[in-house]
Amino acid sequence: MDRQTDRRTGPFPSRLSISGHTLTIEYDSGNSAIDVRANTGFELCCGNTVNHWCTTTAEWNTVPITAHDQTTVSMDTQVCSGQTHVVAWVRYAWRESPCAFMQCAVYGKDNGLPAPAFLRQGPFQ
Repeated sequence: MDRQTDRRTGPFPSRLSISGHTLTIEYDSGNSAIDVRANTGFELCCGNTVNHWCTTTAEWNTVPITAHDQTTVSMDTQVCSGQTHVVAWVRYAWRESPCAFMQCAVYGKDNGLPAPAFLRQGPFQ
């Protein structure tokens, strides 16, 4: 069974893109609606290049969801400005996986299951 038809799981991040200072994460290739219940859980690691390897907890910056629609969430990446200006990595629910009962940020609208924790390295296009 492929990811598109398996509704026994929460929404899965399928595309991450950056435009200006906004990182947008699309879930399930835009084919399934999401339910955003909080603006927490996302972290960015900044570096001089997208090949930067994040090795310490101090390199991760908590960023809130600033906008969302039926299939995407967006956050401001300005925390990665200055000398370390590139978003090298993004992660979700990494420190608190699994998150407290019914307190994750992103759920599937059709089945109420939480999105899984994930870790992705850039570049994000």
